[in-house]
Amino acid sequence: MAFRKISMILVSVGVLVLLGAGCAHLPGLGGKEAESAPQSTDFDDIQVPGELKIEPDKSFVYSSAGFRAGILHYTGYVEINSLVDYFSTTMTQQGWRLRSTFRSPKMVLLFEKNQKAALIMIYEKMLLTHVEIWVAPMA
Repeated sequence: MAFRKISMILVSVGVLVLLGAGCAHLPGLGGKEAESAPQSTDFDDIQVPGELKIEPDKSFVYSSAGFRAGILHYTGYVEINSLVDYFSTTMTQQGWRLRSTFRSPKMVLLFEKNQKAALIMIYEKMLLTHVEIWVAPMA
């Protein structure tokens, strides 16, 4: 009898956890807004919200003769649409031009500035929001 009661409690807790995880994909429920002070990155003209943390093992930056290119990977518990708004605003303030946006489970923003491009991908995976920033020269 006690085993059955404990099993029911565990099943109930499991269902609640799964329901909570599923709600992370609903607008406004999947994390907090990107509100804290921006933090600098390895690129002088790109900033990220303070809620995101760098993943050094997934990031790489190459520097040569006054130019930098590479990939920065960040994670945090931040709402996706809030990040899209954040990058659309701050990148424009830094002189980047938004060239295109793709909205799907993975949000993609493509920016251009002088002779370089920045691709920002935002997606959810394992209850965290991931942000990949790819910066490369344009031919």
